[in-house]
Amino acid sequence: EPTAEEKAALEKAKVASESFHISKAKIKESLVNQEKFPEAAAQYAVDNLDVNWKEEALERAKSVQSTVNGSKEKLKDLLVNYEKFSEEEAQYAVDNLK
Repeated sequence: EPTAEEKAALEKAKVASESFHISKAKIKESLVNQEKFPEAAAQYAVDNLDVNWKEEALERAKSVQSTVNGSKEKLKDLLVNYEKFSEEEAQYAVDNLK
């Protein structure tokens, strides 16, 4: 049974995910640094989000594509190193961009 804090962290994580299409790592970072949740509650939240992370990476790629304005490799690099998506998620995103 999740604690009240874990439930609150999960609610915040859902909002962040639905609003911004950000990676699991970025959501966790935000919960800990901005929202001041303990590490364990933040981990619980991202582990219990019902999110297709590959689709999130693709949505993020669509929104940053014009700012990168370069190769797919450059976009993938941005998704992994700056947006903190996994290698696999970023690859899926660049492979499925129109």
